[in-house]
Amino acid sequence: MDNSAPGTLAELLRAWRARLSPADVGFAPGRRRRVQGLRRSEVAMLAHISPDYLERLEQGRSTRPSPEVLESLARALQLHRDERVLLFRCAGVTPPSSAVVPRHVSPGSTRLMQRLSDYPTAAFDATWTRITANRAWDALFAGGARNGPHPDNIAWLQLTGRLQGLVEMPDDVRTDFEAAMVSDLLRAAVTYPQDRMLAQLLDDLDAESGVYRQLRAEGRAVGHQSHSKTIHHPLVGPIALDCDVVLLPDTDSRLVIYTCAAGSEDASRLQLAMTVGHQELFGSL
Repeated sequence: MDNSAPGTLAELLRAWRARLSPADVGFAPGRRRRVQGLRRSEVAMLAHISPDYLERLEQGRSTRPSPEVLESLARALQLHRDERVLLFRCAGVTPPSSAVVPRHVSPGSTRLMQRLSDYPTAAFDATWTRITANRAWDALFAGGARNGPHPDNIAWLQLTGRLQGLVEMPDDVRTDFEAAMVSDLLRAAVTYPQDRMLAQLLDDLDAESGVYRQLRAEGRAVGHQSHSKTIHHPLVGPIALDCDVVLLPDTDSRLVIYTCAAGSEDASRLQLAMTVGHQELFGSL
């Protein structure tokens, strides 16, 4: 099979990479770029795979990437829904079922997140597992709690107390926030009954979190409200921020955006956190 022919996985990956500009993904354009679109190393970094592996895919020397790699490539290349399906099919992998939690973020939402470069922003799926985030988010949560069986799931970290000492909020705000998260999880369980990762998350929460068990038993349907939190950065100290949750259109995914008043002391601390956070202290939340 000639994997360089039109419509094959190799050519599609090269074509999709060529149509993106550095500005589309939040990179500085640079003065001397010898390739059209993004460099292979840049896409590999965005997709969290090695440049060598991406080179093999683009040359047709590797043809069966895992579903996880395909999802990462779809996000890095900012593919639309139909293009994502085409990517999976060209790789010989069945696209995810509608009964499984989608982990796709639209190109428009991805661009919006990158444009909000001064505001920590992350996209989460219906289970509150992080899909992707901008650099400001990673910098803010440098040294954040990432442990246990679901290190990228905010509901898991919050409901099991792993965010204590890192994220502070008033008791009434925390109660409403946790109730809204449990409401989201119960809604996701009904919407995506075949999602094994979601089922395992709920089993683990049931085993470890008394807060989850109590809120699940109450069965309340609660929505998210704008609220304030204090993030304790390991080098900068406490930063008071406003938090907004924005549900993305035609999906159960959402953006979480942290902001603060321009010119405030918290804005200065956030800017400092964004500077020192890029040193990759301990990873990101």
